[in-house]
This record gives sequence, structure tokens and C-alpha cells, in this order.
Amino acid sequence: MFLRFARSTQPVTLILLTLMVGVMWFTVPIKSDYCNAPAISIYNWINRLADSTSLPARLTGMASLLLMASLIININTKFLFIGQRTYLPGMLFLLLALMLHQTQSFHAIFWAGLLLLFALDRLLGTHRYEGLANQVFDAALLTGLAAVFYPPLFFLLPFFFFALLILRPFNWREWFLVITGMAIPFYLTYAWIYLFDKPESNHFISGYIHLITFPCPGLKPSATESIVLYYIIFIVLISFFYLLRIMGNIKIFTRKSYYLFMILALNLLLIYWLIPQAGKEIFILLAIPVSYLLALYFLSGRQTRLRLIFFDALVISAILIRYIN
Repeated sequence: MFLRFARSTQPVTLILLTLMVGVMWFTVPIKSDYCNAPAISIYNWINRLADSTSLPARLTGMASLLLMASLIININTKFLFIGQRTYLPGMLFLLLALMLHQTQSFHAIFWAGLLLLFALDRLLGTHRYEGLANQVFDAALLTGLAAVFYPPLFFLLPFFFFALLILRPFNWREWFLVITGMAIPFYLTYAWIYLFDKPESNHFISGYIHLITFPCPGLKPSATESIVLYYIIFIVLISFFYLLRIMGNIKIFTRKSYYLFMILALNLLLIYWLIPQAGKEIFILLAIPVSYLLALYFLSGRQTRLRLIFFDALVISAILIRYIN
């Protein structure tokens, strides 16, 4: 039932999807339990916006989430690694992101996610270039800027190195560009603080270390949430094994793209497990590669009754968990 609607590429689909997100965003009691990590002075205003339950703050959060979904759709439209133009990856991303009940107000993770998606777009585009790809620098710069907003993302550096191994022939200059690109936003942040808040600049490095080591709450699902979480893991595993089964029959670039998504997902999970400041909000970013994996499974091959049931159960679970907890 829901999958047939999700496969549609009619404009009315986007309108209904936006309305659905608006309803799910504003019709639940506010439980803003994002991690309130200490902020350096330049980003105190972001923390104030994140702490606010005002209408502008909530609208900013919803608009950022919708823009992330739009970018997810556009990246597939540009590179077609799912094999067709579809809104489904964006829909799946929204469903997965909205399962977190605190996804109803603004958080810096949204802007970090937007920058990460722009970085993915630039990174995937490097496969078209045989020489030195300046897009590698652009992607690293965007990710470094995302890490300024959300410091745990600095530990996406291993993802970039693996991405270069997958997408590009070895070129030590591109590896240097990755390190340089990720470092520049921190240097500019330090320069700004040095000019306008010199006392704090003396503690810039220790301040960021404190940010990264500041403990944030992880997932503590209720019994109902645990059931839904296990179901999502089950569907993700089915999609993963389906991908492995068809890996030899898909285009080389598509294969490389999904290797990239799997490494990104693994890197984000490691950040969640190993970096204290990475709280449950990082699952919003994890929903990006997972949405592409699920979209491939639900759109490829024959649409069996079992797949339709799996998708319907996913949609119903996402909606119910939003209101039950």
C-alpha cells in the first residue's frame, strides 16, 4: 500500500510528504533531550537556538530536516546509484529521523548533516576525474565545517581515506588535501575567536577536547522502541544481504557508492560508540546511508507481497513510535 505511493514521482507526493512531516513534527509533546554540550563562544547562539522551543526554532529544525531529505533525493537523481529517479530515499530518511522523539526542534546536527550531504555529493563526483580532483578538498572542507558545528564529525577522517581508496587511484596529494580541508575550518574558527574573544583563544584546543569528551546520553529505548529498533535492524540486514547478492550485477560506480555508504555508516557507529559527545542525535546522520540501502532493496527486483508488508510495517512503526513514547 505505502510502497506504491512512495514509488510515485508526482509533485503531489512531495506535497503530501511535507504535510506529513509537519504533522509529525508539531503534534507531539516537546521532549527536547538533545545533549546540551558546552559551546565555544562563537557558537553559543546555536546552542540558544537548540535550547529554544519557540516556533522559529522548531520551524528551522523542520526546514533543515526537509532540506536534508531533498539533498538525499537530489544526490541519487544526479548519480542514479539506485537505478532510477525516486523520492523514496528522502522519504525513508525522514521516517528514520522522525523515529527519534526529540527530533522536533533545532539541533546543530541538522546543519552538520546538510554540510555532510554536500560533501558526499562532491566526493561521489570525483569518479569522473582522472587527474587531481579538487572536489576531494571541497568535500573535506565541508566536512571540517560540519565538524565545527558538531565536533564528533572530525572523526570522519578515516571515512575519507577509505573513500579515496575506493573511488580514486592513489595520489598522495589528494590525501594531503583531505587533511588540509578538514583543518581549515578549525583554523578560521580559532582566528575568529582570537580576534574577538582573545582570552578564550588561549583554551581553544582544550575547549574542543572538552567538547568531544563531554558525555551525552545514548539510546535508552523503551520496550516498544526496542521492538521497532530490532525490526529496523532486521530490515537493514535483509537489505544488506540483498545488496551482497546483487553486487556482481550492478554497475561499478553503484557498487563503489554502496561501499562508500557502508563505510560511512560504520564510521558513524564507531563515533557513537567511542566518542562521549556523540549522543543519540547522530542516528539522524546514520539514517542517510541506511536510507539509500533500504531504497535499493525496496525498489529493485520484483515487488513481492513480503516486501510490501515489510515496507508498510516500517511506515506504521515510524508513525506509531512517534506518538506512543
